[in-house]
Amino acid sequence: LTVDRSGTGAGTHAGPAALKILEGVPLRGTGVHRELTTPTGAAILRTCAARFGPVPEMKITGIGYGAGTGELDEMANVLRFIVGESADRAQDTVVHVQTNIDDMNPQLFEHVYRELFHLGALDVWLTNVVMKKGRPGFVLSVLCLRESVENVAECIFAETTTAGVRMYDVARHKLKRKFVEVETKYGKVRVKVFALPSGERHVPEYEDCLHLAESLGVPVRDVIEETKNALGKSQEASS
Repeated sequence: LTVDRSGTGAGTHAGPAALKILEGVPLRGTGVHRELTTPTGAAILRTCAARFGPVPEMKITGIGYGAGTGELDEMANVLRFIVGESADRAQDTVVHVQTNIDDMNPQLFEHVYRELFHLGALDVWLTNVVMKKGRPGFVLSVLCLRESVENVAECIFAETTTAGVRMYDVARHKLKRKFVEVETKYGKVRVKVFALPSGERHVPEYEDCLHLAESLGVPVRDVIEETKNALGKSQEASS
């Protein structure tokens, strides 16, 4: 269950109990001068919703409406509930944290990367840019979940020379994935399996391959190729 953040309005007169229950949940003001979310409703949302964000891509199988008895001048007093089957691709919203840096030793970025991933960053990258007065610089970009934003920002302020960061909500479409474990002559390797309309895509987990290659003293590309071959053989045997 996903709650559409664009419609999660608590009203300007939400009670303290409802607000306490919804602590940490994205909300928006509506301009309605009365309670729109009761503590019971807030508790149901908080308990049943796995995440809060835009309506995910899906095939709608049912729509329900419930009307309240109160009269609202600003909007219809109606709650809509949509039931559907998820599509092959998952959709969610993450935060893009970004900053420009032109006065920092580039050697330090390796440590910054490590700290950001430790704090929950989903991805980190640098872009070379030319900044004011012709100075070469970098744009540091981080993708993270909303609950990691504060920690990520604090890390950037502490570990870099920047004095400010920008934040944007970013919608993502992701292929559904799962992990399978493959037995190779080098050892066990996890393989990511991505669901595509035309079938499946298999990608050996690089960190597993790298660990085996380093421990056995063999080229990592040999471990990757062996994993692909072993996976192909296991699929042939199962079919």
